[in-house]
Amino acid sequence: MAAQEDLGVVQTIRELRKRDPFIPFRIVMSSGESYTVEQSDLLAIGNSQLIYCIPHSDRVVYLRLRQLAAVEDLGQPRTPASQ
Repeated sequence: MAAQEDLGVVQTIRELRKRDPFIPFRIVMSSGESYTVEQSDLLAIGNSQLIYCIPHSDRVVYLRLRQLAAVEDLGQPRTPASQ
């Protein structure tokens, strides 16, 4: 992914994180691995990577921006009962 594309993806992720109400989205890596961001505070954005905290665990994953393949909007707002 080119540097300009990196900025576009980062901007998309920032916009998805700020939605109110928050709507989960999925980050897909070039390896095929994917991570569903269920809460906006589980994801931090750095200059060259994302830091994602896996929900309900002590695991943290470092995702290089150059290895992002797609960002998928999952389209359904979370209701208080499902949070």
